[in-house]
Amino acid sequence: STSSNYLPTNTTPTSVIVDPTNANIVYMTFSNHTSAAKVYRSADGGASWSNISGTLPNVPANIIVYRTGSKGCLYLGMDAGIYYRDSTMTDWALYNSNLPNVEIFDLEIRYSDKTLIAGTYGRGLWSSPLYQETPTLTTTSAANIAATTASVGGNITDEGTMPVTARVVVWSTSPNPTVSLSTKTTDGSG
Repeated sequence: STSSNYLPTNTTPTSVIVDPTNANIVYMTFSNHTSAAKVYRSADGGASWSNISGTLPNVPANIIVYRTGSKGCLYLGMDAGIYYRDSTMTDWALYNSNLPNVEIFDLEIRYSDKTLIAGTYGRGLWSSPLYQETPTLTTTSAANIAATTASVGGNITDEGTMPVTARVVVWSTSPNPTVSLSTKTTDGSG
């Protein structure tokens, strides 16, 4: 991202959102055909701005929405479909799961069934499941290693938006063990 104390001129702002968990974080989109001048982020309530447009296509950005309860997930409706980004990503990614690559003028998140609703220009309403963020797992190195035992551990520090159905520790003397091995502990037993 590029930092500046100003927003682009000679262009039309199309949407503004405030992060519901931090009122100092603001996002603004612009309708223009200027390369890399689509989405801006402020971390200080609008006193300064960073350009977070990345490699978005050179078409107008029309609407941006923030997904509450996520890792900073943003959905961006453009004249060429929908793009997605969260705090773990360095750039935007096309999000076209069941969605048309057309002008998107409205986006809504229906939390009750985890669905993104997109309003298009001339193609009606479309819906798609929300992007599933993976949980964040931190592990500890093996310790107290003996001939038949060792101490290992891990912690899910962020469950993401995907359901965590089991916590499994797998071990092997070979690299990259998988859950298909019998040498595992599931939810503390095994």
